[in-house]
Amino acid sequence: MRKSTKQSRSRLKAFLIIGLGLLVGAVLLFWLLAMPDVSSLRTTNPAVTALIETRQAQATEHGRAIGRHWTWVPLSRISPSLRHAVVAAEDSSFFTHEGFDWEGIKKAAQYNLEAGEFKRGGSTITQQLAKNLYLSSERSLLRKAREALITRSLDPQTPQPPRLEQAPQSEPDAEPEPEPELDQSSTEPQDQEQTKGYNESPTSE
Repeated sequence: MRKSTKQSRSRLKAFLIIGLGLLVGAVLLFWLLAMPDVSSLRTTNPAVTALIETRQAQATEHGRAIGRHWTWVPLSRISPSLRHAVVAAEDSSFFTHEGFDWEGIKKAAQYNLEAGEFKRGGSTITQQLAKNLYLSSERSLLRKAREALITRSLDPQTPQPPRLEQAPQSEPDAEPEPEPELDQSSTEPQDQEQTKGYNESPTSE
């Protein structure tokens, strides 16, 4: 009887392991099939990025109509000072690593553990480009995993100059903010007078 019970448990464990393996394999296969083709970035700049589409959706949600005025500037026309500033601020090891700055990731992980929350990502320029072009800005392990897969594709297929050209231009200047609303019901009379005074142009005496 005990032998039969042990065999049943072993079979159940084997089925669970096989089922979990098939599930993980299916998810990985889906991710691989859904991977964007980054080879065109060698010679062609993207017509739009996921981040810019997100910003436009946010603006629409806040009732703000914004146009898309976006002109790619070739690397040869980008100031060397700006290029150096981007590398210095975002990814000082850009020219030496292969898409990932493992030392930076380690430091970011230590900082997040000490802070008790996710504040730093340790992302390189290539990782930021992968996120801005194809992914959302949500902070999740699944998004970071997909970002890593795209980064692995970007690094060998896209030389450093195109990445350095595309990274600063793959996101809008600022995130749209909702227009502030003035609560007239809570405005005191003296506040109204002060507001009136600020709005009036000064008169010469």
